[in-house]
Amino acid sequence: METVNGTICISHAELTGRIITTANLNNLVRRGRVQQVQKGGNGRTALYAVESLPMKWRTEVYKRYPDLQEQAESREFIDTVEPDGAALNFY
Repeated sequence: METVNGTICISHAELTGRIITTANLNNLVRRGRVQQVQKGGNGRTALYAVESLPMKWRTEVYKRYPDLQEQAESREFIDTVEPDGAALNFY
């Protein structure tokens, strides 16, 4: 989970784990029913806007990830933290 330009997104792996099949997801993206925020490849993961998912799968996402907003916000914070070698050696 992460936010991109204020949009809560779910990764391809999280979405196709048990919620929707890859083939079905690809068909929905191709038909324009699901918004793909970021394409995958070259080390990036494909991201899909949660709010663009049809209601059937959106409710399933919210059931599996009840703290969706908090996870997305904490991901931004963790990405800004830079590891410090001296601190790692100290602890």
